[in-house]
Amino acid sequence: MKATKIYILALFSILVLGSCNETGSKGDKKPDDEVSGKINISVDESLKPFADSEVKTFMRVYKRANLLASYKPENQVLNDLFKDSARMVIIPRKLTDAEQKMYSDKKIRVKMVKIAYDAVALIVNKSNPDSTLQLSKLSEILQGKLNNWKALGGKNSKMKIVFDNSGSSTLEYLRKRFQIADSFPSDFFAVHSNEEVINYVEKTPEALGIIGVNWITGLDSVPNSFNKRIKVMALSPPDTAKSAEEPYYLPFQAWISLGYYPLVREVYGITPEFYNGLGTGFINFMSEDKGQMLVRLSGLLPATMPIRFVHVKKHF
Repeated sequence: MKATKIYILALFSILVLGSCNETGSKGDKKPDDEVSGKINISVDESLKPFADSEVKTFMRVYKRANLLASYKPENQVLNDLFKDSARMVIIPRKLTDAEQKMYSDKKIRVKMVKIAYDAVALIVNKSNPDSTLQLSKLSEILQGKLNNWKALGGKNSKMKIVFDNSGSSTLEYLRKRFQIADSFPSDFFAVHSNEEVINYVEKTPEALGIIGVNWITGLDSVPNSFNKRIKVMALSPPDTAKSAEEPYYLPFQAWISLGYYPLVREVYGITPEFYNGLGTGFINFMSEDKGQMLVRLSGLLPATMPIRFVHVKKHF
């Protein structure tokens, strides 16, 4: 009888300890861990090709993990995060102090990890003779002071500036980058995605498109097919790039890394998980070797993986 009581007490202790291990710090049962479970994540649409690759590979490696990814404008992505309809998000910036305070006021620690360096790219129609642009001219375009291709040595036609959506993170980046306080000119208009920007530019000779660079870089078939249809503009380096030897640079990884390409932004994985759940596991995956290799293959610059440069000399 005594032995039976000891066995029951031991079994009860094991069950209690097991229950403690399955709960988060708030006492709720954990529905997932770092490599298994099912969660919703929300991603800035300008980062879709890169994020798609990361999500699919993560789920191939971890068979019991199910990431339900939605691709939206940045403001909607953040709305998903703040309303707890997305466990983690990927956006091309940090949370602001005010946004972080929403969590710190509730004693919630936000995990925010830099995953990659992204760039904003400018694209034009294949028939457009212009393939380079000075930063000062771009500033004039954004302010509405320059709106005809003739001023850049092109045809006498009014520019049509197109961007991805009304909550565009790329346009918001340019607003802050060039300190534009007023609204953009009336000849700026939104479509619904980066892919639609590319489609419009392909069909419109006077168009200037603003997109995320991973839509036109990388090794998969999607960016390669886009590059056959449009032209990417090379931009003059920023004033801080004192060692730049060329007058213009394309948004390649090497030029992003060296600071020669001027329109660069940081990509973050963000989750307010109060335990090490699937959101944390996915962020860790993206910031480690396999995830960083996928960043590199997508055309973005890895944030934690060293990049090796190979200098090729031309001999004539």
